Amino acid sequence: MEHEPITANRLSRETMKRVVGEKVGIIAGIILLCLFFAWLSPNFLNTSNLFNITRQQSIYVLLALGMTQIIIIGNIDLSVGSCVALCSVSCALFLREVNNAFLAILLTLAVGAFLGFINGAAVAYFKMPPYIVTLATATAFKGVAMLITGGYPVNVDNTAISSIGRDNVFGNIPTPFIIVLAFVAVTWVILNRTKLGRHIYAVGGNREAAHLAGVNVNGVITYVHVMSGLLCGAAAIILVGRLATGAPNTGTGYEGQAISAAVIGGAVFGMGTGTAVGALLGALFIGILNNGMTLLRLSTYWQDVVRGCVIFLVVLFSVISTSVKGNKNILKSTFSWVKGKLGKR
Repeated sequence: MEHEPITANRLSRETMKRVVGEKVGIIAGIILLCLFFAWLSPNFLNTSNLFNITRQQSIYVLLALGMTQIIIIGNIDLSVGSCVALCSVSCALFLREVNNAFLAILLTLAVGAFLGFINGAAVAYFKMPPYIVTLATATAFKGVAMLITGGYPVNVDNTAISSIGRDNVFGNIPTPFIIVLAFVAVTWVILNRTKLGRHIYAVGGNREAAHLAGVNVNGVITYVHVMSGLLCGAAAIILVGRLATGAPNTGTGYEGQAISAAVIGGAVFGMGTGTAVGALLGALFIGILNNGMTLLRLSTYWQDVVRGCVIFLVVLFSVISTSVKGNKNILKSTFSWVKGKLGKR
């Protein structure tokens, strides 16, 4: 029997099968959610509405990508919302001073990476608890954003930046979503095809074992936070392009959205698990849920209740499934022992 030669097409098919297999639960959840809202609201499946979801969730996908990597190593970042706020006003101020979109983009990404470095260095080298560090920097970043703007938004009038946040490509596909897909692809390659990615998962699985194996644990921790900050900078650029302003009071609640998307996408605290595709699907799941509830004119209070319950159930299911997998051999041995005892009777 002849075997199919290993080609790029075969490898891509095998990769796609593995990705779909790993995320079959969240994919099924998204499909069922779409069918549910399509049944209740005839406007849900409109092309414009679906593309609107991808545009709105582009920012949260970027934040979820960074948060997923942070959760993989067992940390948390409560400063992403404030980081986006500071990066957005920085972008607007850079544009006001230099009026060069390319330079403003580079400087904004650099600001985000630097803010992430502050978090990462404090956690990695000063051994400070990540939730305390990021809670403190969240307050500081938001304060700096207010300080340099006087608490007022900074208006932007730049065609190049506006096109990033508002334009479409290939017909009706939002430009921000194409940019996001590029970031997802790069993150996927780093996590799955590089030595750095293996080290990230190793640190998340067991830091002590990773250290003994020669992994630069502090460097990995710092890198992950820097990448999260850089992704916050990218999200801020898209936000400035959409709103044509850099607002110091923006970003409120973004950390909750990012954590929710990462967890729904399969990231588990302290387990060294999480994927780039999972972050994308988790953010889309939340976006579909929010959009559907809005179309149904559900009260914002009830929307909060529903979101909270969904996240709780997803986390509960994740914990239970992980526990079952981890104790599979124990359960099997116990079942065999009981079966043996009953057989003797």
